[in-house]
Amino acid sequence: MFRKLIRCLPALAVALAVVMPAGAQERRREKREHERLEAALFELREARAELMGARDDFRGHRDKALAAMGDAINTLKTVLRVKDDRDIRRVEERGREFYKEYRRYPHLHQAVKDLREAHKYLESSGGDFGGQKERALRDIRRAREELEAGLREERR
Repeated sequence: MFRKLIRCLPALAVALAVVMPAGAQERRREKREHERLEAALFELREARAELMGARDDFRGHRDKALAAMGDAINTLKTVLRVKDDRDIRRVEERGREFYKEYRRYPHLHQAVKDLREAHKYLESSGGDFGGQKERALRDIRRAREELEAGLREERR
């Protein structure tokens, strides 16, 4: 009986895919896509804490980066409809091993990568994200640029 059940699973999966309403499939796809925005939001928060705790002022870029990060965090929270910081999802697969490639300021470096990905996603997306798309693109780009400038100065 168990073997018969196992044999029927592929057919059941196909049947569910056909029967599943298009809206539900779209929501699942959208949720996967929004993971890029969620990852950027998570890393921005971690990077902000890392930057606030840093002794270096990154040759004057620290305050600019913190302000830009704050704007990007607020905009991403609006786009993702996050009301409380406790609702920001942690990126599960990112443990200590994930950040090993960065000697210093791992969250700042990863935030730059995630902001780049979030920007690409927003640019290519057809949605307007509650009328916040242009603002989100601007704030994400500004935060990424300030972080990159600060990290360049930190290396000197």
